[in-house]
Amino acid sequence: MTGHPADLRRAAGDPSVLPTTLSARFLVLFVLILAATASIWGYLGVRLGRPGEARVADCLAGTGFSELSAYQPGAPAGLIGDTVPVIACVAPDMGLIVWSSLAGPVALVICALAAYTLATGRRLRHRRGRFQPLDRYDPAAAAEIDELAVDYRLTQPPVVLVAPLGLDSFVFGTGRRPHLCIAGRVVKERAGDPVRFTGTVLHELAHLKNRDTGPTLLLSTAWRSFLALAVTPYLALLIADLAGLLPRATVFWHDDLHTVLAIAVMLALVTLTRLAVLRDRELTADATAGRHPRGSVMEPFLKRSPADRRRLPVLLRTHPGTAQRLRVAAEPWTLPPLSPAQLFGAGLGLAVLCQDAGTLAWQGLLAAGFEPKISPWTTFVLIAAVALATAGPIGALAWLVDATAWQRRLAAAGPPVATLALGLGAGMLAGEPVAVSAANASRWGVFDGVGDGSAGPAVVSALALVGILAALSRWSWDNAGAWLPTVRGSLRRVSRRSAAIGTVAVLPWYATWWAMHDTPLHGRLYLWTPGFADALTLTYTPLPGGEWLRIVFLPWDMLAWTPGIVVLTLLPVLVTTAGLLRSRTRRTPDWLGGGDVEPVLRPPDRRPSLGRAVVIGAAGAAVLLVVGSALSMVAHVTISDVYRENRDHLTGLLHYLLATATLLTTAIGALAAAVTTASHRSRSVALGLVSALVVACAGALATPALIGVAACGLPAEPGCLGADPFAGYLVVLGMTGTALPVKAIVAGMIVAGLAATAPRRPPIDERQPVGRAMTVLISSGATAVVAVTSAASWLMSQ
Repeated sequence: MTGHPADLRRAAGDPSVLPTTLSARFLVLFVLILAATASIWGYLGVRLGRPGEARVADCLAGTGFSELSAYQPGAPAGLIGDTVPVIACVAPDMGLIVWSSLAGPVALVICALAAYTLATGRRLRHRRGRFQPLDRYDPAAAAEIDELAVDYRLTQPPVVLVAPLGLDSFVFGTGRRPHLCIAGRVVKERAGDPVRFTGTVLHELAHLKNRDTGPTLLLSTAWRSFLALAVTPYLALLIADLAGLLPRATVFWHDDLHTVLAIAVMLALVTLTRLAVLRDRELTADATAGRHPRGSVMEPFLKRSPADRRRLPVLLRTHPGTAQRLRVAAEPWTLPPLSPAQLFGAGLGLAVLCQDAGTLAWQGLLAAGFEPKISPWTTFVLIAAVALATAGPIGALAWLVDATAWQRRLAAAGPPVATLALGLGAGMLAGEPVAVSAANASRWGVFDGVGDGSAGPAVVSALALVGILAALSRWSWDNAGAWLPTVRGSLRRVSRRSAAIGTVAVLPWYATWWAMHDTPLHGRLYLWTPGFADALTLTYTPLPGGEWLRIVFLPWDMLAWTPGIVVLTLLPVLVTTAGLLRSRTRRTPDWLGGGDVEPVLRPPDRRPSLGRAVVIGAAGAAVLLVVGSALSMVAHVTISDVYRENRDHLTGLLHYLLATATLLTTAIGALAAAVTTASHRSRSVALGLVSALVVACAGALATPALIGVAACGLPAEPGCLGADPFAGYLVVLGMTGTALPVKAIVAGMIVAGLAATAPRRPPIDERQPVGRAMTVLISSGATAVVAVTSAASWLMSQ
């Protein structure tokens, strides 16, 4: 039988099944702490390591970022543009900033991990004599705690202690060695107040069930390390700066103001996020306790809990309000997801880390002797370096998105595409100016274009980033739906694998966006004009509609023609296809209780049929072949004879035909993807991409032959195809096999994603019957059309 929704929600709240939203919040906080430390140490490095007058702003003054120009008709060719001041201004200050930014997180991690390792032993030694084993102090209370812990099925039972003079109960230690300390007053009053004892124990054991003791301890050590290593030195430097205790040319510069504001924003976000994580930790423990067989005691226990006498706003508290805790304990399956504000903070922190890591990669290339030249190869090397450097932050991003998608699947909620894409996207756009490597150079990311009066590229860049995140979110949602009914073992393992695949697929696209997003290259379409052809040192061949058919969008075309990118782009589609091909599990999966559960409980199987996608894709391929054949014959009759004689013109003709085939394949593939997505109630975009892939493969195989027909006719004229036609076919196939699937998948993701937002049609038995007036209107209209058409045909024949 199909598992009840409550069973799936129970699994969604079990940290042993999937990472909970609490895990995602811990990740957000750690990312923000690392990003803030990187920004502060970068500023400290450039302020203490260089004299005040040797600022990065001095280095950038007057350059205008024009030394490496973008593609412009009549101007030298260039693929780099004015992205990030590392290339336009190779100054010692930038290297100092970047290396300082790297040293800060490394020092914090070492300090936090060392304190984490020593914390439990130090706490036990420091409070020696204040703790006693509970089984010696009160054996009956210890036995009752053991009974309560059995239903939690803890992987590691805690060491239960009692603090005879203590007032608060708490858990501490690591996940491998947890400790539970019960206040002596709670133990002494157990007989007279069993609700308080049971509620306290259930809540504290819930922390162990949620596996949050280790992350909480690491958070504590990381927070104190952050205050000691980052906040205190920065405030000391800022006070000394304002008091005039340090030698400077001036007291306060505009780039200093940018940096101070950036660091202030980071500190505020870290502080507020830490408080939010601690509140969510308590709420998650209340929910876990409410799911315990004896969880009914949580309501009276929470009602009798003492209220917080400090009149602080909820945002500044470490514990949630009693009303919210009661609501969560009463409905323990409905924990709130990550809020847009928390997603914004996560995106901001990830963008800071990506900005500093990418800048470090470019600076490392320059320090190693790499000479940036105006060429596609230089751009490819720089983008590859950025992809490798940002793999960590983007991996965390993919994990956050994937974990949210799986949680929403189990909770029977809708796809979180808009929330994830807009929340994370807004945070990442705001995070780049917050990074100290950009703040010290007075760079504002995509907002520079708005300040310069060219808002168009800024808008395109912002939409491109949101589109990348939306594609990742939608694929994670569809992939979770494809694999969920088939997983028999661990959902965690499948989720981690999905996050890794999403990271690999997104990295080249994000790295390209990072390298070009604040340049005109990311906001302009270039028509195939004589000036543009000259900039590329290519011959301009005038052909019908050639300006539009060979239109160029550099980020899109550069990635589409990059060797190997097709494998990374198709990998998520192939993985989801494998999930659709797997059979549904026949027994109760381990994450729902295991094979011994009776009756058999299985997650609902609402996966769309893969055969439908293949059929629609095959129909699209047939349309492509028919239209492509007709266009090839027309091209042979009209234009091929004129350009075959001249070798330069022949090359232009072949590029023209290839561009036409690419545009046709991309359009039909996107249409097939939209039709497939809209034809099933699941609105699976990944399934639509299967149809687009079928069309793209057919187009890649047929395009070389269609180009031969357009150039040489059918049958081919003797000698027209050269001495080895098959070798020529393979050369063109190498190009089409790379570009066509990539462009068809990207276009299909956009069009199918829009189709997925359309309202779903209700089942046939739930549809409202068509009214008589509507039936008469449709019938009358159809009759009128037939009558007018027939009359027109008869008149034309006279």
